[in-house]
Amino acid sequence: MNIYKATNQQNTKAYIGLCQDLPSRKQQHLYEATGGSQTHFHRALRKYDIDVWEWEIIAECETREAAGNIEIQMIAEYNTFKDGYNSTTGGESNFTMSEETRAKMSAAKIGKPSPRKGITLSKEIRAKMSASFKGRISNRKGATLSKESRDKISAANKGRVSVRKGVVLSIETRKKMSEAKKGKTFSKQHKQNISKALKGTSKSKDHKRKISETLQKRYSK
Repeated sequence: MNIYKATNQQNTKAYIGLCQDLPSRKQQHLYEATGGSQTHFHRALRKYDIDVWEWEIIAECETREAAGNIEIQMIAEYNTFKDGYNSTTGGESNFTMSEETRAKMSAAKIGKPSPRKGITLSKEIRAKMSASFKGRISNRKGATLSKESRDKISAANKGRVSVRKGVVLSIETRKKMSEAKKGKTFSKQHKQNISKALKGTSKSKDHKRKISETLQKRYSK
């Protein structure tokens, strides 16, 4: 667990927080800021240009609890609560919300539109965010979910209707997707992984019928 500092080089005020991966945490802050978050730090991110900010790791800890304690010390040392962008004195990672509190927060959000609804990022901001991602290895690379985790995810998705159900892509969109795939080839390892994943699986008669109907419609045009 890392403690990081984001410093506004224009006025020297800073924000201190915890993260596993700084580039990912930075992007999360930028996403929340452009989405209308009203924390002191996010308002500052909207106010000042992205290039004004310097992001750095200032300490590393073996446990989250230790990191929370160091975060409190750093916020006090840099005075980022009283004269910076921290809205609290730190250490929130050690706090666990009760089921009742989570239920109240969930109920309060029901029916409210996303704070990002209707917001469009400028071409310049999108380009800068894209550039910051280039060359970065995903912090999930090589991660394997335990059987227990997979079972929980499976149970949570049962009965849930796909967000893409009923969505019909325009001819223009389908053409763009087709063009994007042209010339792409799977590596030998990728093909082997797909083959292993499909072994032992079988399609129902209904599933086969739907595939057949889809292909007939596609090639009859």
